[in-house]
Parts: sequence; C-alpha cells; structure tokens
Amino acid sequence: MNENEAIYACVHKYKENKHNNIARPDNSVCFYLDNDVYCIDRRYTNIKECDKSSKNFNYRTCSYDILSFTNNGSERYTYRFRIQDQKECKARNGIVLTYNVMYQYICLYPETSSHSLKDKHCVVVDGKVYRFYEDNTIITTCNKHSKQYNHDNCMNILSEYSKANGIIVNEEKF
Repeated sequence: MNENEAIYACVHKYKENKHNNIARPDNSVCFYLDNDVYCIDRRYTNIKECDKSSKNFNYRTCSYDILSFTNNGSERYTYRFRIQDQKECKARNGIVLTYNVMYQYICLYPETSSHSLKDKHCVVVDGKVYRFYEDNTIITTCNKHSKQYNHDNCMNILSEYSKANGIIVNEEKF
C-alpha cells in the first residue's frame, strides 16, 4: 500500500444472537466500542493486518489502525475503546492484567503444552504456569516477536500490573 492510497475497513456491529453475522469473533478481528462488539469484514478492508486469514494478520497493528480511525484528535474514544482480545483472553481461562488505562494490557494463558517451554515467555501464578500470549497482549515490550521486546522491562511492567490487579506473579526458568 502506498501513501496515496486510502485506508479503509468495513465494520459490522456484532450481535451474538443473530445467526447470519458476516463478521464475527471466530472469523474476524473484533473490538469493543461503547459496550458493543464490532467486527471487521475482511472482504472490505485493505488493511492486510486486519484479515485473520492472511499471513500478514497482526492484531496489534490492526487495532492501532482501527483506533486511529475513531480518534478525531480529541482522544475521545481512546479511553472508551476496549479491544476484543481481552474478552478472548478471559474466555480461554487467561488472565488479563491492566493498569491505569484499559487499552494497555497483558494476557497470560494457562500453559498446557507438554513440549519445552524454553522458547516461551512463562511465569507462575498461584502455582500454575502461564505464558504471555502475544496476540492478546498490547504491550510490545512483552512481545518476543516485536523489535521493542525487552525481557527486563516486560518483567517490570508485569510486576506493576500484577500488583495493581492483586495477583502474585513469579518468574521461573523453564
């Protein structure tokens, strides 16, 4: 996409009890806005990072692009815009840690893999192993695939967020 090309996305309001939803959380990127869920119709967007079926899919980049559409310069929606991945994290028995602003968060998933945890960023909460789930974590310093990843900074953020949420998190070497 070049700088002269318009960026667009068709967004549908999702209703859970509607059977013919074109865009829904299982096949689309979805967001909370003013307590309603909105999903991007991947057929009508040129933001490759917003297409879950694309190899370019990147939830974080997509969410920033969509958030920029809602921001008219007043920051009006910035604090009311909650991203669907917090709900997805909780629905999968994950832990969402936020602090001060709800659009800055970390998602920890219970680790159930019997494979080596060496390449995963894991912590222990209440005696159970959890891993950082990058697709549902908006803080790039905690995303191992990000250029901004920094283990020490991530652990400092995790410490602050866990205290604010009343959770004790321990880092273990796996």
